[in-house]
Amino acid sequence: EPFKDQEFVYNEELGKEIPKGWEVKRLGEVATIESGGNAPQDQKYFINGKFPFVRVKHLTKEICVHESDFINEDAVKDYKLKMYSLGSIIFQRSGESLFEGRINLLPFESYLVNHLAVIDSKNNQNIPFLYLYLKDNIFEIIENSKAGTSLPYLRTSDLNGFPITIPPPSILQNFHSLVEPLFQKIILNQKQIMTLKKVRDTLLPLLVFGKLRVEEI
Repeated sequence: EPFKDQEFVYNEELGKEIPKGWEVKRLGEVATIESGGNAPQDQKYFINGKFPFVRVKHLTKEICVHESDFINEDAVKDYKLKMYSLGSIIFQRSGESLFEGRINLLPFESYLVNHLAVIDSKNNQNIPFLYLYLKDNIFEIIENSKAGTSLPYLRTSDLNGFPITIPPPSILQNFHSLVEPLFQKIILNQKQIMTLKKVRDTLLPLLVFGKLRVEEI
């Protein structure tokens, strides 16, 4: 819409017109897409857990993840898990709920299960643009997937090979300067909400059973 008055040119690969000066690249050219690690199975890996571990069940239909499981140092060591940065993009790459199209940002550093694909914010400065582009096109990516299996999943090649329309650097920079503060505020708000929930869950049982008086809080 903001570019409707500009000159458009037909792009054969996409089969439609795009603004003149824009490029068509593969998603794998502008982002490194990885998969999370194997999920610890034994309950011993969750005892005294202090490291966030995000699974498919934690994905939401909102922008950010709200919660996670927690694993301990033994799980990180034994499963050779990699921690991903705050603000990273995560989305489902396999499973029956794949078609729900849930794409989230991480409001905290976290380890991830291998059913999730991730674009680490540490290695990419265009997270808002990529997040919104994926949000808008994830079902097309799924439909174009040629994975021949009864269990729906997105192969890395499907993701890396998906065509993405990239505006000129000046437009992308302007877009980033407008949207990035909003994304940072959303992530900060989610972190504060999670902190308040922890405080609530800690105080509420004490109040209910009379172990703490309101004036003492």
